[in-house]
Amino acid sequence: MFARYLALFSIPTLIGASWLLGGTLVRTIDPLTLSFLRNLLSATALIPFVLTSTKKEDMRLASLSWFTGQIFLTITGRVLYYYFATRSLLSIRPVESILIATSLPLYLMLFAFFIQRTIIPLRTTLTGILAVGCTVLAILRTNAMAGFAWQPGHSDMIIAMLFFAIHLFYYSRLTGSASASSTLFLQFGAGAVIMATIINRATLQSIHWTPESIIQLLIFAIVCNLVPFILVHRCLRFFPPLVVGNVSLLSPVLAYSIQCIMGKKTPDAIFLVLAFATAIFVFLSNYFWELDRPDGAI
Repeated sequence: MFARYLALFSIPTLIGASWLLGGTLVRTIDPLTLSFLRNLLSATALIPFVLTSTKKEDMRLASLSWFTGQIFLTITGRVLYYYFATRSLLSIRPVESILIATSLPLYLMLFAFFIQRTIIPLRTTLTGILAVGCTVLAILRTNAMAGFAWQPGHSDMIIAMLFFAIHLFYYSRLTGSASASSTLFLQFGAGAVIMATIINRATLQSIHWTPESIIQLLIFAIVCNLVPFILVHRCLRFFPPLVVGNVSLLSPVLAYSIQCIMGKKTPDAIFLVLAFATAIFVFLSNYFWELDRPDGAI
């Protein structure tokens, strides 16, 4: 049980780091090319695991309907989400993008209501709202939002989170019991193939690579992209999508904490209290949802 929750709460830490690295890389690599490389490197890293996999269940699941489901998940989560989320970083700061990413639970709640006709219980909703409030207040305690003005990147992030919410909502039912390696290899590989047909090859060839940028890209694609999605895949075996989505509320405070560690700064006491309160309310919201969740609901 402890390992499951450790995996669950590791996701927002790695996602928070991915936004920070993405904000750096997008200055020199256009969003479409960066999304293509993200998919390509993640798929490449999975090749040894796919080749040595002995899970017979994956072969049984390799039907036309299963492949169709994976293509749907690829388009929503590996192409459209990646592109719009990365493009948002051209005009807004990473912390602003992550704050909008906390809308994921709201999208999932709306899907539950309109698609599954499920009303989220009051105590789950209230603790979720309190978690959002603490996250926003914690970030406002910093200077990360100084000079805020609405930019195209904010609209891009709203669109990106819509597609990712669709991806997460249907992930478990379309993936079934297939292993993480085979499922994600297909999704990342298909995402790379789709994007390879539309990227500007001249732009890819004109990128000025340095040892530092290569290391940043590898960390971005493997540590901050492949690893968290492996964790998401496995967590969805044990937790409903709303629980996995709720932990995204921790990403802004974790991302800012990473910035402080890298910059050798100390967050103020009120920020730390609000960050801790966010974690408490996320835990309570998830706990109440697992208690109250109707059968079959997200």
